[in-house]
Amino acid sequence: MNIVFFVSDHGFGHIMRELPVISYMLRAGQNITVVCNDKHIELARQYLGDRPNYIKYHTDAGIVVIPGSIKIDPIKTAKNAEEMIEDYPNRINFAKKILSDYKIDKVVVDIVPWAIKAANEYGIESYFMASFTWLDQYGDYLSSEAHQIYERYFRLADNVLYYDLCNKPTRELLGDGIEVGFVAREFDEYKVQEIRKKHKRKIIYLSLGASNSGLDFDIDVSNLDYDFITTENFKVIGGNVEYLSIDTPDTQNYVKAADYCISKPGWTTTAEIMLAGTPVAMIERPDIPEDTMTIEMIEKRGAGISVGVNELKNMDKVIEKLEGFRHASTSYKNNYEKISRLIIGE
Repeated sequence: MNIVFFVSDHGFGHIMRELPVISYMLRAGQNITVVCNDKHIELARQYLGDRPNYIKYHTDAGIVVIPGSIKIDPIKTAKNAEEMIEDYPNRINFAKKILSDYKIDKVVVDIVPWAIKAANEYGIESYFMASFTWLDQYGDYLSSEAHQIYERYFRLADNVLYYDLCNKPTRELLGDGIEVGFVAREFDEYKVQEIRKKHKRKIIYLSLGASNSGLDFDIDVSNLDYDFITTENFKVIGGNVEYLSIDTPDTQNYVKAADYCISKPGWTTTAEIMLAGTPVAMIERPDIPEDTMTIEMIEKRGAGISVGVNELKNMDKVIEKLEGFRHASTSYKNNYEKISRLIIGE
């Protein structure tokens, strides 16, 4: 079977959550094509090798954040989205050419609206991988016409696969679907133990994701009796800090090796945290409804707490809250095989 994945290139979370699904499909003998931007293709190549067909293409408008913060820039975000909508006819034709050239049997979309429309026009079955839609992010930033286009295109999906923590507005928009739980890159237990062996103290892993430039203030942790592992866009200072490159290919292992995580509530990192069972402090982004809804669900399950951006300036207080938090010990399954089989039709 020939299957194409159209994957959002906003941040790296969308491609990372599709990698284990694609990997399983490749092992099951399917022919896979991946459409995403160049840096995301390079990440996929590290994980999947050269077996899929890779097509480098800018797929999604996403959001724009204000430099030095994790707040949305509404003007630039709306401008990017509206400009991409104007180009949708060209993008739909581009997608339909891929469907023809590669003799595609099924289309998987995460979460690129014009790819759903192309599959619908071409008459090929589509699968929408849903934890949110861009309507959750854009809110009132878009024009009424643009908003309606997003709604119409998302609703054209033949099959909706609902990830765990998918929010209520998305479910109301898309209607009936199949619950598929969490999916993430598999943990390498040997690597997890190797990370732990390097540290005598408790480990705190910090992640802001790759869709922003980071925060505009330093966080001095040099006097805290913990070891910190952080992605580069967190300005954490101290001799007890290990910095990871933004393109580190196995950050999921650091999530599991940590005693605590402090993270922006992007779905993929959150899924890794839930599967690892690591207590977490989720960083609030009040201007992004999707993040607020995710944090509410995490807190309701007893899996984590929330912290404001400015609270991070006093890391000792954040850690005190984490240490005093009663974490609910709940086990979740990594469902990449279930998702793959649903799409393949096994």
